[in-house]
Amino acid sequence: PERLPRAQDLVRVSWAGARNRDRQRMLRWDGSLTIAGGTFGAAEGWAFDSAAEGLEETGRDRITWRSVTTGDADGLLVSVEGPDTATLSFLSGVLEHRATLGEVRRQPVTVPGPGIDTRLVMEMAPTGSGLDAATTFRDGAAPPGRHAYWLRITQIDGAKALEEVKPENLDVDLLRQLAESYGSQEIVDALKESESPLDTAAQPYGSRTGGVENLDDYAACQIDKKQDFHELFAKNFYFGCEADDKMNAVAFNRKNLPLGSQLNALFGSDIGHFDVTDMAGVLSEAYELVEDGLMDADKFRDFVLTNPVHFLADANPDFFKGTLVEQETAAVLAAGTPAVQVNGAATSLLSK
Repeated sequence: PERLPRAQDLVRVSWAGARNRDRQRMLRWDGSLTIAGGTFGAAEGWAFDSAAEGLEETGRDRITWRSVTTGDADGLLVSVEGPDTATLSFLSGVLEHRATLGEVRRQPVTVPGPGIDTRLVMEMAPTGSGLDAATTFRDGAAPPGRHAYWLRITQIDGAKALEEVKPENLDVDLLRQLAESYGSQEIVDALKESESPLDTAAQPYGSRTGGVENLDDYAACQIDKKQDFHELFAKNFYFGCEADDKMNAVAFNRKNLPLGSQLNALFGSDIGHFDVTDMAGVLSEAYELVEDGLMDADKFRDFVLTNPVHFLADANPDFFKGTLVEQETAAVLAAGTPAVQVNGAATSLLSK
């Protein structure tokens, strides 16, 4: 029987699954949810994984989104007004389904789809059951012998169960028992010392995590909008690349990268690879990216000169001093950083 507490007027529509178990397992769920005979209120994304995904249009009778899954779940939460006869219509390239609001209110509507664990679920939004959960399962078709079963627990917001790994929820007595049973004497002694850094039971709470109270690893990034990913990631990270790999051109293709970004790809010589029999040919092989039309001359210059110079010398302007390329690299630094078009606006590749 359904025991999970649920909201009265908030609907969760989620989708999950993978195409297969290989590298090309991604499923694209770009689509829409419409309502006939009722209206949508406030809507928000649920468990989307990247800035390239999320809700695009949120209207009174239509919601659209961009989404991909590789086994995980994405979805949306939306307040809904209407009688039981109102119809919700889900449309995507993976599957389509219609259900009345009355069906969704009575019990979750689950629709299987093609692929691995692919499914659509339309339900009244769960409100959570606290940190304690109990369930039973009976496998009526299990062969004789012992078998392992996998149980996955997630938060109602679709994230991993972070509460279970918070230091304040650690069973310290059990930890000490396990240390005495299976650990070294050094660990046992350390856990017995009240001021020991291994004693996570120490008070106040902040001392359990080295004085860090906010356990969100990305909180310091202060990401509030998609553009923030470009400012933090595309500008400040550099990527060493195999010299003649055709995929190098992707880093310079602003049309295909989110937010029109360009990545700081750097030329790697490959001279240590077993298939490089003549190191003099590495650079000319890399230039085939230009000859094949995958990269223009300006982008190739960024790849083999501009990006490596800024990577090595922005933090240490004297890096190339006294070398054969001192004058050339000094000219690159004096010219500043190349501009990248981001949604039509020019911006520097590096944060100063």
